[in-house]
Amino acid sequence: PWLAAFDDNLEILHGTDDATVPIAPSARAAARGIAGSILHEIDGGPHGLLASHKQQISGELIAFLRGV
Repeated sequence: PWLAAFDDNLEILHGTDDATVPIAPSARAAARGIAGSILHEIDGGPHGLLASHKQQISGELIAFLRGV
């Protein structure tokens, strides 16, 4: 129910290889529960996504912000 409280544009970035917080019960579930959210699955991305895929994350964020 709390996911419905999000009423603005929301981008979710999550690595597909995150073993600490698996993508299915976290990011995919959140994307299903938040109307209008955008999920970007970073192929092969681990839990430390911001360190390992910083260029890709930066590009995704810039594209999202330009489109808002």
